[in-house]
Amino acid sequence: MDKRASLPIWFSLSLAVVAAAAALTSWNLLRVMSAVRNAESSGLLPVGRGIAEANHPLLMALYIGTGCTLVANIAYVRSFKNASPPAWLAFAASVLTLVPVLVVWQAESLMLDALPFSRDGVVANATLIQRLLMITLGGGVLVPVLLFVGSTLRVPSRSTLKRRTTVASCLLVTAFILVAIAFHLRNAWINGLYRQL
Repeated sequence: MDKRASLPIWFSLSLAVVAAAAALTSWNLLRVMSAVRNAESSGLLPVGRGIAEANHPLLMALYIGTGCTLVANIAYVRSFKNASPPAWLAFAASVLTLVPVLVVWQAESLMLDALPFSRDGVVANATLIQRLLMITLGGGVLVPVLLFVGSTLRVPSRSTLKRRTTVASCLLVTAFILVAIAFHLRNAWINGLYRQL
């Protein structure tokens, strides 16, 4: 297979890993929500650790996805003339991939805010948290399918400036790096917080 022809598949695979990991993380957080219902106020330590452990698949996928996206974007810029998909489509796919990750972030934030005040298994905003996690679960399953279908499409590239493509690629890689750093710092904070208990 030609390297240029495999570029969209490589790029879609890197994004699909991140979306699937967001789905796995939301599934694990749903299990943590179930544990909160069964835990008394003294059982918050395992619940907090469960949140930190639920992030591990997403953290690993963000590291792998960031590396793969970086490689795919460098290859995309280097093989600009025959590259497919166009930069706007790659950028749109990346934004679509980051949506489930950001929804997981929001659900986890609500969960972390509610845990210290939960009593007898009742968590504030539990319904909203569960809905956000279910949206992420569905999105994490649907986005990889859309990405693989999109990678097989042949969309004609317009003759655009290479500089615009390079800027879009740099923004994309920067977004993945920032999201990976944010999740890593939050996970370290959660681990430190519940280690003190």
